[in-house]
Amino acid sequence: MECLKQWVCDVCGQVIGSPKDGYVVWKKDGLNNTHFAYRIYHKVICDNDDSFNYSSSLEDFLGEAGLAKLLTMIDAGKMHQPLYREQISNIRDFLEFFRRVQLPYYEEARLYWQDAIDDDYFADGNELWTYLPQNLKALIKLYGAKST
Repeated sequence: MECLKQWVCDVCGQVIGSPKDGYVVWKKDGLNNTHFAYRIYHKVICDNDDSFNYSSSLEDFLGEAGLAKLLTMIDAGKMHQPLYREQISNIRDFLEFFRRVQLPYYEEARLYWQDAIDDDYFADGNELWTYLPQNLKALIKLYGAKST
């Protein structure tokens, strides 16, 4: 997979070959006005899925502008929202999505995550080490070679 240019579809499990072919969907709880359940789909699949009430092109979450969009989803800032309130109902779910679209090598490394856990690959690493791009790239090299 090409780093930050291809993703795995959360519906069919196949590679989304280009950012323009991907779509991001999520839900918003109207009662407490919080977002949750982020998924990356092929655009064709997304167009037929009405269970998610918010959507945006995958391209909108990439690069510097995408980083700004993601941060704004967490907090719009004092100017637009003087009183802070939670906008994300499950921050761990959101951060998983955040890593997928912003962290180099994460999307491919997550394909081998369970194998790495089973082998104690992360045993000596701390919470930062686990997500450093060079370590994700090494994980891909090691486990990707095992799967071929």
